[in-house]
Amino acid sequence: MSDIFLSEDPGIRPRRPMIAIILANTMLSTVPGISGAGPTPEATLLTPVLDAELVTTGAITSMPVRPNTPTGCPTPAAITRSMIELTDLAPVFINAGLAHTPTVPCLDTYGRPGGDPRKEDAVPEAARLFERGEMIGRLLSQQSDLLMLGECVPGGTTTALCVLRALGYEASVSSAFIKNPL
Repeated sequence: MSDIFLSEDPGIRPRRPMIAIILANTMLSTVPGISGAGPTPEATLLTPVLDAELVTTGAITSMPVRPNTPTGCPTPAAITRSMIELTDLAPVFINAGLAHTPTVPCLDTYGRPGGDPRKEDAVPEAARLFERGEMIGRLLSQQSDLLMLGECVPGGTTTALCVLRALGYEASVSSAFIKNPL
């Protein structure tokens, strides 16, 4: 049996790998039907904080909730937690604009949650956040020879679609929902 689902080994053998996970919120996740990253649209604002707990400790301890989507599926953070355990890496979290205070240690860009682009400039300080992200990237690259990036941004796929369309691309995106709302 061949490994048809595996890519060819690229031969990369990092000595100091690191994973950094960006945590943020966008108010788009609170629009009904946009995000499957929480049991309710309002609860999506807690998802990045709770997912970071799950990835770090293997459990959500700050509140009595289960890390499930509206369909009852476990959060993708469970997969990230498994990868962390298999690789023995310690994740570095980056707060890029959370609605709630993180319960795990984070580097901080001192950003605010993204707004709703239908109503306002969703990220009025985008240039400043980009600069701070570059600073954090330079810092992390000094500590690692392979930096893996992940993110937990409920509503982030829809936000990416908005950005792509604003740039003139006739783009489409997938969804965490069983039936794509687009």
